Amino acid sequence: MDIKGRTIGQLAVEEPNAIAIFEKAGIDYCCHGNRSVDVACKDAGINVSELLEALAVSSHDTSTREWSKASLKELQEFIMTTHHVFTRDMLGTVNQLAVKVADRHGVAHGEVLRVRTLVQKLVSDSKSSRRRPQLETNRRCRFSERSRTRFA
Repeated sequence: MDIKGRTIGQLAVEEPNAIAIFEKAGIDYCCHGNRSVDVACKDAGINVSELLEALAVSSHDTSTREWSKASLKELQEFIMTTHHVFTRDMLGTVNQLAVKVADRHGVAHGEVLRVRTLVQKLVSDSKSSRRRPQLETNRRCRFSERSRTRFA
């Protein structure tokens, strides 16, 4: 990954997985996004090469699985452990950012207070509505798998 001349804020915008990595590393890419990667890493007390390695790993999808041959149970498990976990983690990150921005800029920009409230409602709604559809999907996958084997 070429970082020459790019700021930490630019990387956050241009690299889809960078924000989660910056959050874990304690790198402020928002209010201090104008810093170079070197300076941001130094301020956070981490090695630039470790950050770049984490960014490189996160930007490559190494999955070469042929999903058309997978069972519904395997596909469901992959979706649950990959995409649902990602969504839950990202909602947590977005919630933290909404709180941070509202605390920092809410007095001057009342609209960010509304955004914070909406994000918190989204997080709450997603937690309460996640379990029921998951159980129904599990039931349907088991039924479909049994039918598929029985009539194959």
